[in-house]
Amino acid sequence: MGLLFLALLALAPPIGFLIYILRFDRIEPEPRGFIVRILFLGVLSVVPAALMEGAFLESPLFAGEGLVQAGLQSFLVIAPIEETIKLLVVLIFAWRSRNFNEPNDGIVYAGTVSIGFAMAENLLYVLEHGFGVGVARALTAIPGHTFTGVLMGHYVGVARFASTRSTRLGNLAVGLILAWLLHGLYDTLVLSGTAWALMVVPMVVLYFVVGVRYLKKGREMSAQRWGEDGVPPDVHQPPSRRPGWKRILARVLLSISGAVWLMIIAGVVHDLSVGAGDSGYAVLGGVLITAVPVALGLLLEASGRKAAKSRENRG
Repeated sequence: MGLLFLALLALAPPIGFLIYILRFDRIEPEPRGFIVRILFLGVLSVVPAALMEGAFLESPLFAGEGLVQAGLQSFLVIAPIEETIKLLVVLIFAWRSRNFNEPNDGIVYAGTVSIGFAMAENLLYVLEHGFGVGVARALTAIPGHTFTGVLMGHYVGVARFASTRSTRLGNLAVGLILAWLLHGLYDTLVLSGTAWALMVVPMVVLYFVVGVRYLKKGREMSAQRWGEDGVPPDVHQPPSRRPGWKRILARVLLSISGAVWLMIIAGVVHDLSVGAGDSGYAVLGGVLITAVPVALGLLLEASGRKAAKSRENRG
């Protein structure tokens, strides 16, 4: 089947879910450029997650098949690593942003990061395994990632505007643990290779019910804060500025590096599935190839941000 068709099959469902989430954020919408940035960071977050999971899953503790082994892999490795990385992306790149100005933004940002993660993961799986896997993941894994992100994001948003440090940390912990448990249960069923995998169907229904409930709850909080008619975008959001050449070049370098790592991960997954090759050489090669572009990209991005802030202060 055509590579382009498979790529579209992999990318369309996550994009559809992103549009769906943004429909609930119309009262005080987020800058689209910032959403794209958070989505891209979610895509890149697949790289550290895959490397960490690969390292841990090589342990004899996680070897074997069946429901118990699937549970160990899911609850002790896959779910905690992936959900923690998603949360860290929000905390590092969105938490202190001026755009994060209401609790509902936690839902938007965590949901967007999760969709970006799902998009990259989905692309790898669909290109590797084909049409059937693409359809199955569009109906199961994509809503799973999306709505666990929405659930965690609700608590991130509440935490962001909590009045005390203990309340803030408590909400962050609750959001992470709930996403961890739901994600772990889903992966346990999928990876079990038993009849228990059929329970994924009611789980996906649960994802939709709970996820839509929290999206509506976020919209209600937004209406309470700003009013049903919303606020002028130039009042509560910073003026949009075109990124300078440094930040444009930085994003090009980081995008190319991310694409290289996605291809490396796809190759490693393929080698592991057929029991061929030594993935360690591929990972080492990826580190050597992308170390300089990534370092240069991060330096340019930091320098570009500093220059932009300097311009804003002078303005």
